[in-house]
Amino acid sequence: MNNLGFNTTISIIKFKLAAAGDLLSSAPWNIPFRQHGLTILFVLDVVSIPKTSENFRLLYDTKGRFRLHSIRDEEAKFKLCKVRSVQFGQKGIPYLNTYDGRTIRYPDPLIKANDTIKLDLESNKIADFIKFDVGNVVMVTGGRNRGRVGVIKNREKHKGSFETIHIQDATGHEFATRLGNVFTIGKGTKPWVSLPKGKGLTILFVLDVVSIPKTSENFRLLYDTKGRFRLHSIRDEEAKFKLCKVRSVQFGQKGIPYLNTYDGRTIRYPDPLIKANDTIKLDLESNKIADFIKFDVGNVVMVTGGRNRGRVGVIKNREKHKGSFETIHIQDATGHEFATRLGNVFTIGKGTKPWVSLPKGKGIKLTIIEEARKRLASQAAVTA
Repeated sequence: MNNLGFNTTISIIKFKLAAAGDLLSSAPWNIPFRQHGLTILFVLDVVSIPKTSENFRLLYDTKGRFRLHSIRDEEAKFKLCKVRSVQFGQKGIPYLNTYDGRTIRYPDPLIKANDTIKLDLESNKIADFIKFDVGNVVMVTGGRNRGRVGVIKNREKHKGSFETIHIQDATGHEFATRLGNVFTIGKGTKPWVSLPKGKGLTILFVLDVVSIPKTSENFRLLYDTKGRFRLHSIRDEEAKFKLCKVRSVQFGQKGIPYLNTYDGRTIRYPDPLIKANDTIKLDLESNKIADFIKFDVGNVVMVTGGRNRGRVGVIKNREKHKGSFETIHIQDATGHEFATRLGNVFTIGKGTKPWVSLPKGKGIKLTIIEEARKRLASQAAVTA
């Protein structure tokens, strides 16, 4: 359990979610990023806690895990946003869209797609920008190199395919990733944001429990159906346990059996029936296994990776490929079927009933048309 000691709800603290550009206190334009009482977090978001005079930035470590990195007041006044596109609207008004959902009019004509803007969170205006050029420092936000920082050495373009970016880190090691995974964070070799150094950081995993004793509130970190992290409010009873996916079951010295979980835990003498990819229900007070869920057909799961991240459904079939990855076929509550890799699937309950409460929507992904109809219906209800 992560006792962060501060309130992550909007009613108590003012989240400066740079992704939404809001202070989440009284601003009327925070609605798209505060849905059903949940807070959406993006990488490089700023979280400010006025009561404790603390500021944090949400970053990745080199293992691809989210970390809350403590920053100074001066750095908490801005956020870096990656530009998705630059377009012209009605009457020829230029505007840009960012990957965290912002739309900003009249940007500098030199700003192009994949560049990074430095956004002043108080005025919500562009203070500066960074070109996506060779020689600038970047952070990788996707793929197997997520969390690594280095300088762009080369851009390799492939006709009819994705563009490959070659990066060199501070130790001289080079690696490559797709253009979409790269986020420019500074001009030259100096980043505009401070980076984690491995100490004094809080590591967060999906399905983690965050408890705030001062306000008697508990939250679970989940994904929505668009793959975004959400803080989901839970009751005290549910905050006493956490679900952990088993990475491996092995034997140590003197033949002592133990299991490793994907969130870094090592537990000795597990039930012999527990195998890799199963899920254990961990009592957070005693740190012991209270129960477990087999990774079997018919059990309910949550997808934690890939394009279907955040969706919830029941395993219908396991398709094994010799010498390759295993494919899991899943059916959601509406009857829609989809498939993903075994590594992306997290069992969260026996049968069709999950052991953890889910956000509104219950992990059912809506089509664009269904979302539009839902918005129109809610607007009609408000105006009626």
